[in-house]
Amino acid sequence: MNKFGTLVLNKEAASLKLGKCRNVIQKQFRRTSTSAATTRTTTTESKKKAPSLLVIAIASTSVIGVTSSIYSRQWREDHLVDVPEAKDSAVFFVKDGLKNSFGQNGRTSKTSSVRRDLSDLDSLVERTGLMSTLVPGSKSVKEELDAIRSWHQQRNFRGGVVLRELTKPLFCNVLQSNSDNELLLMEGGDDVEPMPLEQLPQRECYYLYYEIKNDGHALHQIFCRGTTLFADVKTCINSHMVYDDELGFHMHSGFRDHADRICKDVEPLLGHPNNPRATIEVTGHSLGGAAAYIVAMKLKKRGYNVQKVLSVAGARFCAKEDVKIANKLLHRVDALRIEDDLDCVPLLPPWANAVGDRLWFTNDTSSSVEDPKTSVKYIPREIYLEKEHELSWTDNVFTNLRLLETIMSENVTHRISSHREKLAKLRDSLQEGFVSETQKVTEDVPIKHDNVD
Repeated sequence: MNKFGTLVLNKEAASLKLGKCRNVIQKQFRRTSTSAATTRTTTTESKKKAPSLLVIAIASTSVIGVTSSIYSRQWREDHLVDVPEAKDSAVFFVKDGLKNSFGQNGRTSKTSSVRRDLSDLDSLVERTGLMSTLVPGSKSVKEELDAIRSWHQQRNFRGGVVLRELTKPLFCNVLQSNSDNELLLMEGGDDVEPMPLEQLPQRECYYLYYEIKNDGHALHQIFCRGTTLFADVKTCINSHMVYDDELGFHMHSGFRDHADRICKDVEPLLGHPNNPRATIEVTGHSLGGAAAYIVAMKLKKRGYNVQKVLSVAGARFCAKEDVKIANKLLHRVDALRIEDDLDCVPLLPPWANAVGDRLWFTNDTSSSVEDPKTSVKYIPREIYLEKEHELSWTDNVFTNLRLLETIMSENVTHRISSHREKLAKLRDSLQEGFVSETQKVTEDVPIKHDNVD
């Protein structure tokens, strides 16, 4: 075969091989395209399914949550009737002339030795809320002090008042010129840079009322302010539990530090410890309620004669496993906490516990959230020291938190004024019971008629 024929054959063979290669490439391309299309389809379907699965998960969780909430609410309502009414506790009374209106128709309780005058209790609650309310928008500690002192004088309190703030020294008004040579009224002290009054935050932390009685008895009452400043919010958020060496149990870190500052500042004003003729009472609202309990325990531990501690809508501060230790430190102390079941603050933080006797406002919102039917319950501290007690559920966060109603009414139920209104209802019910019992006794007494000849 000549060269030309060989060349033709080689060319045909090359063309055949090229065609086969082209076919192989085309088949591989079709496979790749099909695979890519399948992948895109699968991805698209997965994307379509993902939101569907998410919606299903959210819907299922919501249904479970709502169902659990409905069951929990119904269970709670059914068992609230078993919680003792405050008016039947024989603990609270109302002075009525020379007589007292007690619960249980004047009979005393075999288990409780504490007697609480509702008029005195209401006065303590009102005085606890004096800071930040008498002079709204007050910029000066002196202005706040003058208002609180005036309030006490108008109501015939004969003692003195000391208002303290712990971030700066006591007030010291001076005149100082600024860069424009304008004289400004400043407030500050020797160790801080004076500031114009209008630039000062509201700084008071607590105030102390002190009075020397005619018999020489000295009364000191410490009133702790609630959350007001941004620094107070940080104090509340700092909620991890720390061990306090002085008291011997774990407690809320932020509240412990806040109480330590108050103790350090107030102790020089209280005189000497171990003085039986000097008594101390500590009260507080919200953040101040938790701080009041810690302050009372620390002062009692240091030898001071602490007689009473009151928390109004106070937060929790004690580790759950240390409740017995905390209550033991308040032995023979009139320790009371006043709480509303539509206020979430007494349920926070949920991993902590409160201590002391409990005056509990429970609200039936089935007819109206804005104007619920309120009952006043009383639960002594011993109840919460028993793990399996039938009323232990009353201090459970998840059983008693009604989130929707709480959000709708929190702005009202956390206020001092709301607690005073509900205390008034308890006072009225006691007085009504006393009047009805008196009438019943009068009707049972036989009328003697004199014989007339």
